[in-house]
Amino acid sequence: FQVFPSGKKRRMNITSVFDLVSDTQDRVAASPDQLWCLFVSRVLLTKVPVVDLRHAEDMVMVPLLMIKAARIAYLDDALYNYRYRTSSASTTISLKVVVRFEDAFKFLMENMGSDYRTALEFLCIKLIIYGLLYNAVRCKWDNRKLKEKISMFEREFPLWFNNRYIGLLPLRKRIWILFAKHRLFLCLRLYCN
Repeated sequence: FQVFPSGKKRRMNITSVFDLVSDTQDRVAASPDQLWCLFVSRVLLTKVPVVDLRHAEDMVMVPLLMIKAARIAYLDDALYNYRYRTSSASTTISLKVVVRFEDAFKFLMENMGSDYRTALEFLCIKLIIYGLLYNAVRCKWDNRKLKEKISMFEREFPLWFNNRYIGLLPLRKRIWILFAKHRLFLCLRLYCN
């Protein structure tokens, strides 16, 4: 459950997509963005390069763990309460956050390998088109800088909008990436308010 300061709880339905996956690439693409929802063996942790990031570190560690795991099991039971705090690192408005998302993108590009190119593209959509741009808009970046980041991403993944995993994203994120695809920066700014 995600627990908000008001005391309201929201069930985080992280495992529902695992019934739909058929291979490692699907599992990697569908992997959760949070490391806290996994039990990982110590041996497996030694097989994955450790990323030195303060933001977006889970988004790069979890897929790499999924690739290296010989076996994965999951429980649909909620065993953990994640407390949402307005002062947490994930809600911080800072240029450092934007830089960390780009660092995470570079880390994945260097460490994931070409066998999982479609999953990698999807993870990078989440990192750059959603994570980096969302935080950049919150930091009041101008349109020119936002366009530069989208163009940088599109040089690596020119047909990113056709990625088969985009449907895994919640509707609000799919709307965001549609705005980003069409460079509707005013809509992105309104989304953040």
